[in-house]
Amino acid sequence: MNKIDSEPKLQDHLELIREASRESGSTIVTAAVSVGEDDGAHKIVLLDFDPFLSLLRQCRPRVIYVQADEFQSKENLHALLDIETIDKDVVAESAPFKTLVKRWAKFDGEVDFYAASFMIDGVLHAVLTKTTWYEEFEVAAKELAYSLGEQQFRAAENKQKAERARLSTLAKQLNEHPVFHTARAPEKLKYLARKLFPDADDAEIRIIVDEAIKENWLQESGYYAAGSD
Repeated sequence: MNKIDSEPKLQDHLELIREASRESGSTIVTAAVSVGEDDGAHKIVLLDFDPFLSLLRQCRPRVIYVQADEFQSKENLHALLDIETIDKDVVAESAPFKTLVKRWAKFDGEVDFYAASFMIDGVLHAVLTKTTWYEEFEVAAKELAYSLGEQQFRAAENKQKAERARLSTLAKQLNEHPVFHTARAPEKLKYLARKLFPDADDAEIRIIVDEAIKENWLQESGYYAAGSD
């Protein structure tokens, strides 16, 4: 039996906390308690589950705060893939994403994290527990995010190279057009380029014309004839 299979179910912890709260007459509030670091009026004591449960039964607080997260492999993986430029719909259809979701789907519906706390005499007693398997899931998600980020970067880089090559080809076609050498003014060249390449937008037209002018200058200056790169 591995560590993941042998560790206690957090759902069982929550049921015991709820049972002890009912026995103590405590009201359960579904919320997380936040105490600022500079708040000197409170002290936080983090406990393991068993001491926390024992203290809960002894102290019988009026209110206990409980927050829990229920795991869903697909939704949790989406949340952890924090890549701004990535297309989430494309990712969801990718083989690595599907493989990771399938691998962790056996935990769907299980509690992967919970926090419970109550206040006694100005001291906040709390227990926070995350499952081992969720920590391993986070590591796998980070590795996938890195891999997808690398793929995204390479795809964008290749797209830019292809776009530059396409515009360079159009600039060469413009430079080879007979009217090019008679229409020296940039505005006339842009007009010619729009006629030749009606699908190009204004930004692409500017790039094409600039590239064609530079190419023509290199040809007329004898740059290529001199054998320069």
